[in-house]
Amino acid sequence: MSPARSAAVETTLEALRPSEPAVTIEAVESQTADASRLLGGSIDRPRAGDSWWGTALPCAGWALGTDVPAVAVDFVHRGRVIRKTPLAMSREDVADRHEGSVRLRCGFRTSIGMLGLPSPCEIQVRVVFDDGTVEPLATLRATHTPLPAPPDTRWNPLGLTTLGRTGSTWLMRLLREHPEIAVHGGYPYETRSAAYWLHMVSVLSNPANPHQSSHPDAFPDDLWSIGHHPFNAESLADEPGLRDWFRGDYPVRLAGLARQSIEEFYDRVAEGLARPEATRFAEKLTPGHVPRLMWELYPSGSEIVLVRDFRDMVCSILAFNAKRGFVAFGRENVDSDARFIEGNLASGARALLADWKERSDRAQLVRYEDLVVEPERTLATLYEGIGLAHDAHTVRDSIARASGASGDMERHRTSRDPRASIGRWREELDPDLVAVCRSAFGEALEAFGYDVD
Repeated sequence: MSPARSAAVETTLEALRPSEPAVTIEAVESQTADASRLLGGSIDRPRAGDSWWGTALPCAGWALGTDVPAVAVDFVHRGRVIRKTPLAMSREDVADRHEGSVRLRCGFRTSIGMLGLPSPCEIQVRVVFDDGTVEPLATLRATHTPLPAPPDTRWNPLGLTTLGRTGSTWLMRLLREHPEIAVHGGYPYETRSAAYWLHMVSVLSNPANPHQSSHPDAFPDDLWSIGHHPFNAESLADEPGLRDWFRGDYPVRLAGLARQSIEEFYDRVAEGLARPEATRFAEKLTPGHVPRLMWELYPSGSEIVLVRDFRDMVCSILAFNAKRGFVAFGRENVDSDARFIEGNLASGARALLADWKERSDRAQLVRYEDLVVEPERTLATLYEGIGLAHDAHTVRDSIARASGASGDMERHRTSRDPRASIGRWREELDPDLVAVCRSAFGEALEAFGYDVD
């Protein structure tokens, strides 16, 4: 690394280093569980009003099952389990209150990394039983101090948040032709290098979790992955200097490495495209998995939420599977189209809507139908909202270059032309599947401006 680059990295680290990184508990709400299954349980730590320096939320408590043993506690954010810890600690106080119980090891203690979670956020705490079922225990509402914005650089992200078969490949192709945007590679334009490095920060900065991630004894045997630092553990409470480094400076240094790697990667992408004026890099993002650290490290970044009538999306997925001769998109995991729609696709639509509601104040909404019917107006409005050149010449030129002959794009289509793909569900879906779609997508269709009926 050159001296100039090294100095720039240290400057970035200093700017990223928060003066008072903190996690604060706004509320701890007990939840009602089935008394026939859960004999008792409690969150002993945290309490409402608790606050800690750093990026982790300590949590401790206990749970005791009745007929089926309670074996673990998991922590869920927006439907995803972000941590799971066993009920393996002795709790003599619980044994005294529940005399005759055969399970004395019913306590837990762990810490939850907050980087990558929104602020404020809501975390559900659930008791996991030996048969795999769960019961609610509590809801934690917390805020945390985000990483401060580092100095401005050349690059800012342009995230395209969407589902499969919504026109994302075509929109990425259009974005790649804008002189101020760098997109790596060609069809299907799905390189997500920035998302990878930001995910790395969230994973590596998390407190130790030997039950789901790197084990302090076994991590050298895993030659294919690396997880949470196995020694960033609760025992650090007795060594405040080391604890504060793990919860403060260490995540900052990981964030600095990620940002440096992202920008050097796209420096080279821009060079390959002969695009010295590029200031944005574009990547596809998956709803519900958008790396929130992206907006902390790049506060001037932009997001596009691309949506398509979900019923047409269903038709396109089924037709694309048939065209390629193999089943994908999650359809391979269920035994019917109805279950595919009710499960995988409905979940994706809910996640996309949740992302839009959460960030509608800063994201640009693009409807596939508008992009197909009025591409020039739609792109001009999009580029203007992002702060890029949006004059008629730039827009028309990018459309013309993107529309050049491409065997990949021809193979990607499942209708005779893009306009024919709008409203195709009315002819291609049988009435039973239309009814399934109405139930699965009704809220999202209405929220995004589509006629439910």
